[in-house]
Order: sequence, then structure tokens, then C-alpha cells
Amino acid sequence: MENYTFDKQATQTIPICIDEHIYHANINLNTYRAILSVIDQFQPLFESVHNEMNAQEVNQILLKVVQASEAFLDTVFEQGVYQQLFGYRMPNVKEHCDLLLFIFHQLKEAFT
Repeated sequence: MENYTFDKQATQTIPICIDEHIYHANINLNTYRAILSVIDQFQPLFESVHNEMNAQEVNQILLKVVQASEAFLDTVFEQGVYQQLFGYRMPNVKEHCDLLLFIFHQLKEAFT
């Protein structure tokens, strides 16, 4: 009879270096759901961007990007990581998007 043996070396996290600090991304269903959720939240935000937006509209998009990013980072890594990374910085949509894309790429690389 054949036997399946679990890999004792299997990891449940992937190390990701951000701003010269190593964070450990959880590899689980919650991370997968967080990826889908942030994509679902960002798509309509970016589709709503136009050249004639007023300051209030821009601030609303920025707030939603910040909220979605915080939920994503605190799920993928651990509670409080968003504040460690962005708590001292002025909110910036480009930085948030760049970081999330970097994390997506690192997760993809870990599985290929």
C-alpha cells in the first residue's frame, strides 16, 4: 500500500523584503481572498478617475485605496503592518499601488 507523507519543510509563509525589512506573507486562503478583494475594490476606483475630478473626489479615491491597502497588508502579513509601512507617510496612491503590485509579483514568483 502506498503512503502519502506531508512535506516537513513546507512553508506557510513567504519572506518579502519591503524597505529593507523582511515581512512574512501568509500563504493561506485568507491571502488569496485578500488579493481578490483588493483587485475588486481597486478596479472601479481607477475606472472612475477622470481629468476633471475635484479635490473631494480625489480624496475619496485616496481614502478607499488606503482602506483597501490596509486590509490587504494586515491580512497578508499581520495586523499592524500597514501602520508600520505607511503610518508616518503622507497617503500616496502610487506608493500604495506600487507596493501591492510588488507583493503580487513576489507571491507569484514563489509559486512558479
